[in-house]
Amino acid sequence: MRDLDALLVGIFITRAAISDVSGDDFDDFMDNHVEALMRQAKEHPVPVEDRIGKARARYRLT
Repeated sequence: MRDLDALLVGIFITRAAISDVSGDDFDDFMDNHVEALMRQAKEHPVPVEDRIGKARARYRLT
């Protein structure tokens, strides 16, 4: 889990850099970007619950 979280932080840092976000603005960037990702997840044609179930099965977390 810690490795996945570290990857996510790295991805968000890279995304902020590409978007020309300063360190001082990173918290706001994260808040806004997470909201955008949540909207995108909800708009996906496959429901989140189904996608979570598929991930659990893939990694044998059931």
